[in-house]
Amino acid sequence: MAKTDLDHNHILYLHPSNTTRAPIVSIQLTGTENYSVWSRAMRIQLLGKNKLGLIDGTLKIEDFEEDLGHQWDRCNAIVLGWIMSSVSKELLTGIVYAKDAYHIWEDLRERFDKVNASRVYQLHKEIATLYQGTNSVSVYFTKLKELWDEYESMTPPSCDCRRSKDFNKHLHRQKLMQFLMGLNENYEQARSQILMTNPTPSVSKAYSMIIERESQRSFSNVSMVGEGSEATAFLSTKGGSYPKPKKNWNIQCEFCKMKGHSKKNCYNIVGYPADFKFRKKGQGNSTAYNANVGNYAPNVPGPNAGRNDDGDTAALNEIPRPPVFTTDQYN
Repeated sequence: MAKTDLDHNHILYLHPSNTTRAPIVSIQLTGTENYSVWSRAMRIQLLGKNKLGLIDGTLKIEDFEEDLGHQWDRCNAIVLGWIMSSVSKELLTGIVYAKDAYHIWEDLRERFDKVNASRVYQLHKEIATLYQGTNSVSVYFTKLKELWDEYESMTPPSCDCRRSKDFNKHLHRQKLMQFLMGLNENYEQARSQILMTNPTPSVSKAYSMIIERESQRSFSNVSMVGEGSEATAFLSTKGGSYPKPKKNWNIQCEFCKMKGHSKKNCYNIVGYPADFKFRKKGQGNSTAYNANVGNYAPNVPGPNAGRNDDGDTAALNEIPRPPVFTTDQYN
């Protein structure tokens, strides 16, 4: 088969977009700590591009006719470039002189594919101690799933026998418990409903149920805020107001000697507000009433308004006064 006859299904076919200008994975290999994730991401990408055989040894140049040797070299160079662009600078110098992608891949696997007990222990610890905290449910679940996936990549694949299937069900149920245990306490009701569901839902189904509950809670909070704003606007429109704070009867005015207000708020000095309600004679404490109110109407300064600390009443004389009623006229 000539090179010009290659179609897109041929294993040596190169799409015009297959270049080494950009890495095919976003993960950069740094060492043992992320080799399992990096290698899996690379294998998925190479499988999608139909070039996985160049790193697992199943696609050798001897297996093709002589006229396809140059095309194999091109494919090998492309895969070499993808590998070199996805490793750290410290690792690049050790593989840049390799001749084929297969030997580079094997060298990296022998150096970094170490499933050590310390990493397995660390994964178990992180999974057991991971809690939602201030994160959203989606962020918490994503972190937990990353730990699960990394742990599973270190364990051998299961078979199709009955015991293996039962064990897989146990592992999925264990994941569900781990997910529910890490949720915040405000999901206690949803957690109880999931545990009482028969049959027990998968962890993905439980996640969708929690997300739905979270969305309902967010909608309820927005509705409550909206109702509160409408109530405030209604009071403002209708002229309503919130109750005024109670007087502090532990303080006493230095000017009028009455309790419940300070000198700077004394009506005899600053004047009476427009909505002040005057009590008739005989109601309440008439002495306190006369001392604090006198014969002045609303919006009129008190008898000592404008007087400074030295007793100067010059400013008071400039303030217009209303007619003063006698006691007989008032009664």
